[in-house]
Amino acid sequence: MKRLLQFLVLTTSLAVGILEAHERSSSIVVFDGDTKIAVANQDSSTISIVDFRKSSKKITEIPVGSRPQSIGFDHTTKTLIVVNQNEDALTFIDSESYSIIGQKKTGRGPFGVVTDSSKFYVSNQLDNSVDVFDTSTFIKLATIGVDAEPRGLALSKGSRWLYVTHFKNGRVSVIDTTNNEVVSTIDLGSKASLSQSIALSEDGKTAFLPQTFVNDANRNLQFDTTVFPSLSIVDLERKVNLRNKRLGLDIVDEPVGIPIEAIAFNDTLYVLNAASNDLSILDLNTFSGSGHIELGSHPLGITLNSTGTKLYVDNSLDGTITVIDTQRKKITQVIEVTNIPLEPDLLAGKRLFNSSNDTRLSKDQWIACATCHFDGGADLANWFFPDGKRNTPSLYAAGKTPPFHWAGNLDEIQDVEETIRNIQGGSGLAMGDHGCNPACDQAQPNKGRSADLDRLSAYVESLLFPSNFDNSKKLNSSSDPLLGQQLFFDEKVGCSACHAPPLYQDGKQHSVNLSLQRNRLAINTPSLLGLSQSPPYLHDGSAKSIEDVVNLASIDDSHGEVSHLSQHEINSLIDFTMTIDISELLAQPRHYSALQAPAKRTPHTKNVFTKFEIDLNQSDAHVELDVKISESANVPIDIYLAIELVGGQFAAFIDSSGIMESGTKTTPFATHTDSHDLLTQNVLSLKLNKSDLTAGKYLLHSVSVNTGTSIFARALWLDHSTAEFTIDL
Repeated sequence: MKRLLQFLVLTTSLAVGILEAHERSSSIVVFDGDTKIAVANQDSSTISIVDFRKSSKKITEIPVGSRPQSIGFDHTTKTLIVVNQNEDALTFIDSESYSIIGQKKTGRGPFGVVTDSSKFYVSNQLDNSVDVFDTSTFIKLATIGVDAEPRGLALSKGSRWLYVTHFKNGRVSVIDTTNNEVVSTIDLGSKASLSQSIALSEDGKTAFLPQTFVNDANRNLQFDTTVFPSLSIVDLERKVNLRNKRLGLDIVDEPVGIPIEAIAFNDTLYVLNAASNDLSILDLNTFSGSGHIELGSHPLGITLNSTGTKLYVDNSLDGTITVIDTQRKKITQVIEVTNIPLEPDLLAGKRLFNSSNDTRLSKDQWIACATCHFDGGADLANWFFPDGKRNTPSLYAAGKTPPFHWAGNLDEIQDVEETIRNIQGGSGLAMGDHGCNPACDQAQPNKGRSADLDRLSAYVESLLFPSNFDNSKKLNSSSDPLLGQQLFFDEKVGCSACHAPPLYQDGKQHSVNLSLQRNRLAINTPSLLGLSQSPPYLHDGSAKSIEDVVNLASIDDSHGEVSHLSQHEINSLIDFTMTIDISELLAQPRHYSALQAPAKRTPHTKNVFTKFEIDLNQSDAHVELDVKISESANVPIDIYLAIELVGGQFAAFIDSSGIMESGTKTTPFATHTDSHDLLTQNVLSLKLNKSDLTAGKYLLHSVSVNTGTSIFARALWLDHSTAEFTIDL
């Protein structure tokens, strides 16, 4: 036993595939030798296939889950992988028969997908994680915790490195795919936002990220001093942001709105601008503009064929694909792929909401409604408006929670005509003045003054919460949400007096202490639905967490009476507010009532994953040790566990009953007779006297082999991982 442990070293046998090019997530993908295109149709809940061998038109449209966002293609199994964001699920489609072969659950709010030779990766925007799946058996191999709101994905050539964008903080996580660990998080600046895509240079040494930089420190809200369409550049070898290389797209090209995706080929970078509905083409040798092409409505996805001669763009709100000859920089074709099933006025309103390509809405194509409220959400920024600093709220269910704005001075959505003119720099959707003199709620109604203003308002009023917003995890493991619910509705505490269900607001204004500056203002009661996804809090964003809100309220009990609550009661109250159920009537509907698991296929590569989680607490007299192991495999396996004192005499195997000190018995800790999804289970839970222990560094070992294979046959190990802890006496 001791001799075995002496040559246990950290190795990992997870397979790494070699691909011809960088893989990146997008809503559109070219596959089958450049002969086919698949595109995700968000508002149709379908994907469409174009087969250029048969026709230059759509040949089929396949229903999938709600709000499909991106598509991956597994070259080995010829499978299309569709990410359905509002379902928390994937759909798998045979790329030859176009039949659906099954679905698979993901984390909450999945967005991006990329594939390598035997695995695929999915970003979960609401769970702050990346899932790793096996392409043959579809099992979940691992879940990797990352920074907030992971969205876009890109794999390096050889698939060693996975790069993850973070939508609202602009950071990039770097994951080593050999052990599924985050090795670095690259900060691109605290004001970087709307970071959906990452494009890698041909040599893999540089990354380009289209982003919108937020200037919420600006006290003079002129349209062109609030946000900046930018291209961040990252040195991937040193894992650093090249701040002095950042490009202003309005300078190197022309004014654009919401740069959202990018793709590089040779010395050219193509940047897709979702609000201004156009394409910026940049020369990477000179970092200057080399072309500009107008596109369809709200383009969200971009891809190239393998030779870089054809560029395909997903115009998401037209239901079309634009085909571009990259050598001539000319549009050669526009392919209709779906008939978007929204009512005409709602579709027109959604186009207006997402557009800066209309002088009535925006000056110089700079700002759209979606710039601060992408997909109807909040930008997490705090802006200086005439009535003070104001935190951006989400617009989900806004049509059901009048009045509007923190001051409650908008009595109809159409009053955003004032914002369009004064903030976005547009000429306005209505004729005459903006209809808010002397104040919006004191002037004649804006409703009916403009058909397009009414269409924009109708779209805003139609916005619903994503279906996965009501499944937030507790913040405090020891809290009691049921106790929190009782406290919330307790008349003495008083939360529900203003935040009444089902919307958890009362449509009134209240003068309470809502600022760290101790200013008492009349503030419109906000809804508490989806609270976990909309920090910071309070009208001025001065509370970074709900705990800050409660602590502020406890000073004088002017915002609910909470000063008498214990810390456990406060934690329970906070966790109830963060996990309030959202009525189905206020949430986007799901299409899948149940998921049908795809049939497992024989794996061409063995993928095995293990990872230890150690919780060690030491007092003067005792050591409390809790060890868990997370493991998965796409083949039947035996898992052996062992523990050793480095440089000491103690070494033992661990089976399901605990530590076996004899060293002669080598029973597996676990045996799996089939492939299995990621499973977490307890290994050890011990409370030991320090007097019975030897101080030093201890190593835990996990070795996975094919079922029935001897652990002593080192060449047959499928996976080996280690973890360490130190006991001090």
